Amino acid sequence: QNIIENWQAQYEPESDLWQKYPELLSHRDKIMQLIALDEEIIKQFAWMNVERPQGRAPFYIGTCGGPGSSKSTTLDQVLENDPQAFENVVKVDPDPWGLARMTFLSGFLLSFGEIAKFDGHYEVAQRRFYDVGRPASNYSTLRVLNDAVHRGYDVAHGTTMTSPHVGGLLQSIKGAGHDIHLLVCSASDELRMELVQHRIGKQGNYQSTPEDVRNKGILLPQRMPIYFEAADTLLLFRKDKPFESANCIAQYADGQKGILDQTGYNVFIQQYHQAYQTLCEMQKAGEEVSLPPQNFAALEALYIARAQPLSPAVMSPTVG
Repeated sequence: QNIIENWQAQYEPESDLWQKYPELLSHRDKIMQLIALDEEIIKQFAWMNVERPQGRAPFYIGTCGGPGSSKSTTLDQVLENDPQAFENVVKVDPDPWGLARMTFLSGFLLSFGEIAKFDGHYEVAQRRFYDVGRPASNYSTLRVLNDAVHRGYDVAHGTTMTSPHVGGLLQSIKGAGHDIHLLVCSASDELRMELVQHRIGKQGNYQSTPEDVRNKGILLPQRMPIYFEAADTLLLFRKDKPFESANCIAQYADGQKGILDQTGYNVFIQQYHQAYQTLCEMQKAGEEVSLPPQNFAALEALYIARAQPLSPAVMSPTVG
C-alpha cells in the first residue's frame, strides 16, 4: 500500500511532474479523470475469464531484470508454453498490460489540442506520455496485484523487481500462501540500450528512459540475494541477439541446480562478477550501494540450503 501511495503522490500539485511539464498543470483535473477511466480498463483486462485455483497453492510468477532484457517477452513465452496451466492467471505489468491500455490518457496527450504540440518530434511526445502515465500505470496494476494475491489467485507479474521494496513484496506474497517462481532476465548493457532505443525509434513504444536502462541494470545484482532467498523456483534467461528469444540457461527447483546452456550460464556469471566490481568502485566513490555476495555460487548456496518440497509444479523450464 505504501508503494501505491508513493506513486499516487506524484500527481499532487506540488510534485516534480508538473514542474517538468508546467503546461499540463492546468489540465490536472482532466488528466486524473482520464486516468480513472483507464484504470477501469486495466482492471477489466486483468480479471477477464480467471478463476481461483483449486486443490493446490496459488503461484506468483515474476520477472527480474533491467529494461531491454526481454522480461515481458520471456514472461509471455512461459505463459504460452503451457496454456492450460496458465489459463487463469491474473496478468499484471505496468507496460504492456498497463501503460499500453491507457487509451484515454494517451489520446488526450498525443492527439488533441494545444497540449499535443511537440515540435514535430514524436519521441518527445512519447516521453511526456510515459512520464505522466507511468505513475498511474504502476499504482493501477499494483492494486490489481494486491487484490489478486489476497484473494488467492495465480499471478503473472512483469516487473524489473529492482525496487528497494521487493523483499517486503515477495515476503507478503509468500505470506499469502503463494509459491514464488522468478524469471531472472539478463543481457549486456549495450544490447539492452540498443533494444530500448529500437523500441522508441522504430516501434514508437516508450517504456523506459535511458536513465532507467543504466540505473536498473546495476540494481539487478544488488537484489539477487532477495531472489535466491525468497523464490521457490528460479529460471535464469540470457538474451544475446537483438531479435531472438532469450535462452533459459539454468533452473533452480526443489533445492537443485540444473544448467541448460553452459555457455550462456558462464556469460551470466561473468556479467554478475563484473557488476560486483562496478558496485565496489561505486561504493569507494561514496555512492550508496548494496554489495551482493562476491561469488555467484554463494547465492546458489542460499537457495539450496533452504530448499523445501513444493506443491504440484506448474512451470516448465524449457523456454526459448
